[in-house]
Amino acid sequence: MNPTVAGFRAYFGPIFADPVAWPEEFILLHLQDCMIEVRPCVFRKYYLRALYYLTAHYLVMYKDVQTKAALAPGSTSFAAGKGVISSTSVGDLSLTKEMPEYNKTSDDKFLASTLFGQEFIRLRNKMTKGPLLANQVPTGIVGC
Repeated sequence: MNPTVAGFRAYFGPIFADPVAWPEEFILLHLQDCMIEVRPCVFRKYYLRALYYLTAHYLVMYKDVQTKAALAPGSTSFAAGKGVISSTSVGDLSLTKEMPEYNKTSDDKFLASTLFGQEFIRLRNKMTKGPLLANQVPTGIVGC
């Protein structure tokens, strides 16, 4: 039950296999960040799965930021928030994005913006009685 970059790559197969597109340092950085949020005592047998899905969510969300930072060093315009698509149209091509504030009630909007985040929400809700933040301990779990 020891998370590693190799384990992460193996879990997702070809999705994150390319070391040029997904450098080891980039994966490791997000994996370590997510280890603070996802605890073994909360997710139990789903720990690695939840950890890897949350890591994949952050990798996908911040890949564009990493790429643009490499192309335009020193620019902060690439760090603008990404909205969650709230409506689309096909005729005359329309797209509406919603920018959620980060608080307890809207964190799921951020997570739900990728398939990986949606799976993390499903696992988190399976292990708890409702939408808690990943680092909150459900009642009854001692020593977490």
